[in-house]
Amino acid sequence: MKKKIFTMLSLIIILLLGGCTSTINPTLKGSYQTEKDVNGYFIEISIQQQESSFVEYINNREVDRGIYEDSKNNVYKMKGEKKIF
Repeated sequence: MKKKIFTMLSLIIILLLGGCTSTINPTLKGSYQTEKDVNGYFIEISIQQQESSFVEYINNREVDRGIYEDSKNNVYKMKGEKKIF
């Protein structure tokens, strides 16, 4: 009985530690919007993953569009028609 409990606890600990050390990188896709207004404006970015492109909106008006590049450490370079960030 004790051996069975020890085995179950060991298995649970191994699974928890294995899940915490996952190397899956998050992907950039979908839409992102500020939770609160920024100086009276709401900013949104829509990402099209298949095309590696984005569209930036301020107060639901399109202000820029372009492509993005993946880089290391989950940092992305956005190359818009008007601005690079």
